[in-house]
Amino acid sequence: NAYNVTAGRVALKGTIRSGSDATRERAWHRVRTIAEGMATSHGARVEVDIHKGEPGVVNDVEMTELIAASAKACIGSDNVLNTPGWTIADDFGYYSEKRPSVYFRLGIRNEEIGSVFPLHHARFRVDEAALKVGAATLVAAATAFLSMEAP
Repeated sequence: NAYNVTAGRVALKGTIRSGSDATRERAWHRVRTIAEGMATSHGARVEVDIHKGEPGVVNDVEMTELIAASAKACIGSDNVLNTPGWTIADDFGYYSEKRPSVYFRLGIRNEEIGSVFPLHHARFRVDEAALKVGAATLVAAATAFLSMEAP
């Protein structure tokens, strides 16, 4: 249990995220290959146990455009950011596997009330006033979607 003592057993944990199952499977294969190579080179034994977890979330281009247009109509173009994508694994990914969908972020930062910490931070706090914006955006998107002509 000290930094300079050779451990008899080591457990490593982590997360592998990607935008596609193929990339994730390549990463799993590389983790196994590297771990097995390290174990062999040190005369050790390795056990690699990878849990697939939730699928990656893939935003549909048309649904993304619909949400962006709806948000711009509700709060103005200057208040809608086109941020770089990020890889997330979330149970929402099961939806995006089945239907065109979009997972988007709702800005909730409000320094006046201390809503400044990111999601999953111990001090995360939602500015509930932002929920009105989210609801209005979803209503506008649903209304626009329902008025679209079927292909």
